[in-house]
Amino acid sequence: MANIRARKDNGKLFFDFRYKGERCREQTALDDNPANRKKLNALHNVVTNIGLRRLQRFESSRARHIPYSARR
Repeated sequence: MANIRARKDNGKLFFDFRYKGERCREQTALDDNPANRKKLNALHNVVTNIGLRRLQRFESSRARHIPYSARR
């Protein structure tokens, strides 16, 4: 389960979650306000319900071994 939190230094929102036992944090450029938290909650629901299945397929693919910068 992800937590949506705000950084103390700049007030920007980020996701704080665990994946395969490791802590992950994904930064956003969104300011901390109710509208932006609602957007991130909606995104979290999509990722949780749909994205994890795609992520599992991605993990077993050859693409995960290619550095992200080389995929563009």
